[in-house]
Amino acid sequence: MYKRREFLLQMAIAVTLPRSGLFDQSITLLNSSDFDKSELQLLRSIIDEIVPAADGMPSVASVGGAEYLQSVSLEYPGIQEALKNFLTALARASQAVFQTRFEELPNERRIQVLNELEKQSAPKLFGSFVSYVYESYYAQPRVLGLIACEMKPISATDGNDEVLLLPVRRNGHKYREVE
Repeated sequence: MYKRREFLLQMAIAVTLPRSGLFDQSITLLNSSDFDKSELQLLRSIIDEIVPAADGMPSVASVGGAEYLQSVSLEYPGIQEALKNFLTALARASQAVFQTRFEELPNERRIQVLNELEKQSAPKLFGSFVSYVYESYYAQPRVLGLIACEMKPISATDGNDEVLLLPVRRNGHKYREVE
């Protein structure tokens, strides 16, 4: 089953490329993700450190964040390059600090490696990566459903705007405190 972006891209190619002679090459390009299984697994382990499951919210990998990033990187080669550069920098930092692969590290050490990247080694790369992870998380319908604020009909005949804020205040905060 295709996601919306994949479907639209496939349809655009199906309509325009048969006449250009590039059809077969384009389908091959679309079906190759340029992320091998080990890179995809590394990506899943990293994004779950950025947005882990907590407070009744799922982790980013459990809602398909890695697959979303893989799909978007097919459409936007710059995103794929940024993700691959981050994966490379992370692998180097993990080897330099703990002489082992990131996936094999316990949680506390993974966070140390990510902190090293954020503060010293690659702050711009880290910032871009986190932005992509947040996009992959908040683009998921399951996550949006969990943070939605339900609005019941309110009669505001008295002109009191505070009445309109009640559903939001009852909903509480939907963000996580970061240390």
